[in-house]
Amino acid sequence: MSQLKFTPPQPPYRARRKGLAKTNDGAHKPASEAPRSNKTDTLIALLRRPEGATMDDLMAATSWQRHSVRGALAGAVRKKIGQPVASLLVDGVRRYAVPEVSE
Repeated sequence: MSQLKFTPPQPPYRARRKGLAKTNDGAHKPASEAPRSNKTDTLIALLRRPEGATMDDLMAATSWQRHSVRGALAGAVRKKIGQPVASLLVDGVRRYAVPEVSE
């Protein structure tokens, strides 16, 4: 009976070249160091506006469904900014906002 030779699994190709972007000539160059914006950051920016944001504003900005926006408000946004999200009823429309951070 022949012995099977064990080789540890290799990470995917993208993981091996992490941080490199491909140029037109096929060479790799370092990826830009600019921070990427994500949907949670978009929610926070909308919530920090003076008038806050409606659920429809948040849903349109993120392409999320209502329950996903609510989950993000209750979890990720609140944890990221460390403050609760205020829910206000203005002219019959529910608006969400976070207070400005005073430093």
